[in-house]
Amino acid sequence: MQTHAVLAFALGGIIFLLLGVGSIWQRNTTRLAKPLGLASLITVAWCILSISRLPDDWPRDLLLLSTEQFRNGAWIALLLQTLPDKTQKKQLLRVGCHLPWIMVLLVVNLHHYLNETNSLNLISQSTFLWLIIFEIIICLTLLEQAYRNTLPEHLDGMRFLYIALAGLFGFDLYFYVQIQLIGSVNIDIALSRGGVTAIAGLLIIFGLQRLNQSKLQFQVSRNLVLYSTSLIIIGSFLFVMALGGYYVRQLGGSWGSFAQSLIIVTASATTLIITSSKKTRAHFKVLLSKHLFRHRYDYREEWLRLIHTLTSSSIDNDINRLSLRAMSNIFETEGAALWLKYDNRLLINTANIGLPETKSSELPFESSLRDYMESTRKIIVLDEYQQFPERYPNLDLPACLKTKSIWLIIPLMLHDSLIGFIALKTPHLKRHLSWEDFDLLKTAGLQVASFLAAEQTSRSLSESKQFDAYSRLTAFIMHDLKNLIAQQSLVVKNATKHKDNPAFVEDAINTIDNSVKRMSRLLDQLKQGNEDVKQTTLCLQTVLLDATRKCHNREPRPSLHMTEEELYIKSSAEQLSMIFGHVIRNAQEATESQGFIDVSLSKKGDMAIVEVEDNGCGMNQDFIRERLFRPFDSTKSSKGMGIGAYQTREFIRQAGGDVEIFSEEDTGTTFCITLPLIQITEVLQTA
Repeated sequence: MQTHAVLAFALGGIIFLLLGVGSIWQRNTTRLAKPLGLASLITVAWCILSISRLPDDWPRDLLLLSTEQFRNGAWIALLLQTLPDKTQKKQLLRVGCHLPWIMVLLVVNLHHYLNETNSLNLISQSTFLWLIIFEIIICLTLLEQAYRNTLPEHLDGMRFLYIALAGLFGFDLYFYVQIQLIGSVNIDIALSRGGVTAIAGLLIIFGLQRLNQSKLQFQVSRNLVLYSTSLIIIGSFLFVMALGGYYVRQLGGSWGSFAQSLIIVTASATTLIITSSKKTRAHFKVLLSKHLFRHRYDYREEWLRLIHTLTSSSIDNDINRLSLRAMSNIFETEGAALWLKYDNRLLINTANIGLPETKSSELPFESSLRDYMESTRKIIVLDEYQQFPERYPNLDLPACLKTKSIWLIIPLMLHDSLIGFIALKTPHLKRHLSWEDFDLLKTAGLQVASFLAAEQTSRSLSESKQFDAYSRLTAFIMHDLKNLIAQQSLVVKNATKHKDNPAFVEDAINTIDNSVKRMSRLLDQLKQGNEDVKQTTLCLQTVLLDATRKCHNREPRPSLHMTEEELYIKSSAEQLSMIFGHVIRNAQEATESQGFIDVSLSKKGDMAIVEVEDNGCGMNQDFIRERLFRPFDSTKSSKGMGIGAYQTREFIRQAGGDVEIFSEEDTGTTFCITLPLIQITEVLQTA
């Protein structure tokens, strides 16, 4: 028996030594590395002491019992580190968790200083045993809290750490509960703790490998109280372990007890691994739905979970990603992607979780996919679409959606219009969908669509309020202009009377100079003047030439390339020149002085095309889509009001044209403006 115990403790010590050294070596990769390394090394010390005290002094040694308390304290510190940051800062929680093992340590040392060298008498005392049992219950409760608060993307690897610690502390609980109930120490079961330690170390190493060296993060806990399930599980565990301890005691046998203990731990660890698997849970859920319940879903629970997810406050508070999580939770899928309508022309992938092959894809809004969803409101099952395309008449899916990863495409309908759709990744357990599945998905899709539409409406309302603020700013500026005009009028009124007075002339010059400076500042704030300007027939070459010349006072100077054919449009000369000048100045601000800016004018059909190309810093697609044309969102700090690009696009669209941006970071940007041309006959009639 002692040979097997020595081998088991030695193997456990070697495994935790490797784990401790590796964790300390990578101590800067994650905040768990240092406490994991410390706990592992203390566990190594405990294994070494256990071997050195065999056979006669174990477990009669006070030093070994003290080392065990340090080991438990180190693992408690590790579990506290996995809790949310706000929880970690609560001193009362930290003291309450560390107090039990510290009290046990003090009792052990007090027992030693009273010259009682035999720890067996101390272990046999009921009060002392309950203190140790309470300490282990604290460890198991913290273990449950860590499991509940681990992010889903890290849970697959972290669950092996939790299962290992559950086996380690669970067997300790079994060991001490047996002593409490029977009144004596079963040396065979006590020596089996070495094998349990070795198994726990192997599980931890395996779990850390599955994390792929990713940096661990933990989400904020929504419930910091102790769950009732902890008490139920621990109470049941106490009863089962006490019963098992009783039978072990009755049956006896040295090697039989040792093997039985290892079998219990191995079976428990295997059960925890299997039950923590998402695929196993999915199978179990289907089994319950088929045989125990009339309906597959508890609709009240599903609805409350959907609303809770959509309205929850988390690390990632983006409504698009929350919508994906709400829909993916229905089938426990690990991937989903959201496409939303943008500017009535495109369906843009605005959020993506676990479907990298569809990321940043854009689809035309006017398509057979849109027509099919709006006319049928049906959910598209990709496997069925590929095997039986006749069930989806007049539907031609884009190539980015015909991937093996996508399982379902769910339309997001608001009233009778499509605002987007969600693609779900194939779950762990793919099953045949029934009418209940489709009804639940359709209802959830309607709710998600309403949330997304409310978010867009809220954003539009916010922009409207910003325009109101801009109107109030304009009113204040007009008030200042009125005062400036009053000053100028006073100078003109007194000029005929005092024009020969040198003092008056000097004062008039100062007044005019001050007015010019103030008006320049006001004009810089306004940026653009009144839009109600009469439209006339314009030659684009003339307007472009004027706008380009006005920008020659700074580097890089723009070069102009124009078609020989004169192109005419109907617009405001002042406004259009200001628009072109704004685009050119933006290009100059984004380009180094040694760079280039090319302004070109060409014709395509009945449209004129003005392109402003530079080799400046460029922009990414997310910035162009989300911020460039959003009013009052400026990257120029206090130098700009963030309405130039927005007004440029709105002015061009009101003139019947459009604006497109082609840009790449660190390469450059091409600003393309298209404008409708008027015929030569119209120009002659106007002349």
